[in-house]
Amino acid sequence: MISYRPFRVLVAEKNLETTALAQELGISPSTMAKLNAKKEENEAVSLKTIDKLCKHFGVSIDQIVEIR
Repeated sequence: MISYRPFRVLVAEKNLETTALAQELGISPSTMAKLNAKKEENEAVSLKTIDKLCKHFGVSIDQIVEIR
């Protein structure tokens, strides 16, 4: 199952506001909601979005997404 927990941890560590981040990167509110949902099984987010986040933070994909 896909989890965006690493993304949530990264955002918390950097003390970022996700709505501002979404606007800055052109990510829709619904996609940001998927990334922030603390569910057992997360909904899919496009690789294009994951790529934007990786480039923005200068991190690899495993610091945004994890497979459980």
